[in-house]
Amino acid sequence: MGNRVIKKKGFKVVTISPTASINKYKELLGHSEIGFIFTLMGANINKLLLDVLEQSNIPFGIWLTEDPFYVDKSLEIMNDKKIFFTIDLGAYNFYQTKGYKNVFYLPLGTNPTIFKKKEVNSSYRSDILFLGYPYPSRVNLAKLILDNTNYQLTLVGKGWYKQIPKRWRRLKQLLIIDEWIPPNLASSYYNGAKLIINEHRVINFAYNKNSIKIENKSINNRTFDISACGAFQLVDYKEDLYSQYNEDEIVHYINPSDCLDKIHYFINEDNLRKIIGDKAQHRVIANHTLDSRLSIIIDIMRKHTIL
Repeated sequence: MGNRVIKKKGFKVVTISPTASINKYKELLGHSEIGFIFTLMGANINKLLLDVLEQSNIPFGIWLTEDPFYVDKSLEIMNDKKIFFTIDLGAYNFYQTKGYKNVFYLPLGTNPTIFKKKEVNSSYRSDILFLGYPYPSRVNLAKLILDNTNYQLTLVGKGWYKQIPKRWRRLKQLLIIDEWIPPNLASSYYNGAKLIINEHRVINFAYNKNSIKIENKSINNRTFDISACGAFQLVDYKEDLYSQYNEDEIVHYINPSDCLDKIHYFINEDNLRKIIGDKAQHRVIANHTLDSRLSIIIDIMRKHTIL
C-alpha cells in the first residue's frame, strides 16, 4: 500500500521505527539522497527525536492525526520549520487565524485492501453496530436504541460492558465484544451489519487535550472505512461531510431523536441501503484512499519545500 504511488512520484521509501535509537536516526539522516521526512505520529513524536529531525534541515512533514482533540499538544510542536497536515477543518481554520501558512487540511483515508466488501459468517452479523470507544454520546445512543427497539445491537470496543446497565447486559438482542479488535475484524463487523452508527467524539470529553474547545468539523476516518466496505452508515452531521461525499452517498442525522427515526426507516429498506452503500464505496475508492492522500502529501511537500 503506497509503494506504487511513491515510485510513480519518483521516490522510494525507507521506514524507521519511532522507538529506534537517536544514533540510528542520525545515521539515516546522513544519507544525502533523502528527499523528505514524514510521520503520522503527529504531536506524539518524542521531543528529543523531533529536535534531531528538525536540525537535519531535511524537509519534514507531520500529519496531525488527533486534531482537534489533542490540539494543545499540536500547538506545542507547531512552528514554521515543518509542513503540517491536519485531519480536521476546525483545527485548520484555527491554525489559519494564528497565521500559520505551512498547515494544510487533509483528512485521513482508508486502506481498501483491508476495508472492502466480503462475505462474513453469522457471528459478525447485526442489525445495528457501534464500533469504537464508548464515548458518552455513543453510550447514550446505544441506550436509546435498547430502550426503544428490539433490533439486534452489537457493541464492539474496550469499555462497552461497564457502560451498559446490568438490566440490559443479558438481553438476547444485545452482543457486547468488550475488546479492541484489529482492522480486518472491524471490516468483518462492518460487512455483517445492516446499519452502522458513526457518532463522532465530542469536544467536551474529559480526556481530550483541547482547552480551546475547537469544534471538530470533519468526519473521522471510520466514515471512509465503513464506506470502503460498501456498508450503510448513519453519521452525525459535520460541516465538511458533503465536501467529501455527495448527498445521495451517505445519510446523516442531527440529534439522537433523528437518528432513531432514521434507524426505524432504513432498517427495513434493504435495497436502498445497498444503493447508498455502493455509491459511498465508489466515492471512497475514487477519492479517499490512503494512496490518494499520499499523492497529495508528496505534491504539497514538493511545492512548498525544495526537493
